[in-house]
Amino acid sequence: MQDFFKMAAQTALACALVLAPLTASAEGIVTGAEVGLAYSSLADAGARGTHKTTLEGALEYGVTPRFGVQLDLAQSYFGAADISGTAFTTHGIFHADGGLSLGGYLGHEWVDGDDATHYGAEARKSFGTTTVSGQFGKIDTGNRMVTSYGVGADMMLSDQLTLGASYQALDTSTNDMMRADARLGYALPSGVQISGSIGLMDGDGMDTEATFGLGIHTSFGSGRGVSFDRRGLMAFLPGS
Repeated sequence: MQDFFKMAAQTALACALVLAPLTASAEGIVTGAEVGLAYSSLADAGARGTHKTTLEGALEYGVTPRFGVQLDLAQSYFGAADISGTAFTTHGIFHADGGLSLGGYLGHEWVDGDDATHYGAEARKSFGTTTVSGQFGKIDTGNRMVTSYGVGADMMLSDQLTLGASYQALDTSTNDMMRADARLGYALPSGVQISGSIGLMDGDGMDTEATFGLGIHTSFGSGRGVSFDRRGLMAFLPGS
């Protein structure tokens, strides 16, 4: 765990180095940012060593009132395999009328000497206190092409309480994997949000596994956070 906190410090420094020039050059048009820490694991007693802890940061700034760019950076530690991974993603975003945001993303991730590229399209639509989002993309591992897709919805029950659900899937020519989650978030007066989730993960050749997760994050900016979630293979695995 000491190695994880060392990596966490390095990730925070990397976030500052990458995002500082952007905030300086885009003063007054930074629309949101998020910093968070998340943990989750398989709920099966025999598989609780399979867990992931993720430190993540994201920043979105507006090039114009309609167009924006979002940058994500995440550092994950996989406890069972004692390995770590880093993911970086850039989103290009168009904010249309009526609470609709359309985006495209491109990113790369590195895990224990291996790497993969992810890219795709995404959308988000607000209906009053409810926000619905979806994405469709590809993950290129170098020797296999994976199709990824997912949908999600979040509803503000009050100024403090948010209820959400999501479904994500990975599809290759040989096997499929899915993950479904229900989550609950509570915003403290300080602006920090604490969240919890329960879910199911299933795939070809594996038993259906229950998952659980805990997270804490804080949001900044006029938009109170960023438009889109993280993408890629590591974001699909429990702990995102």
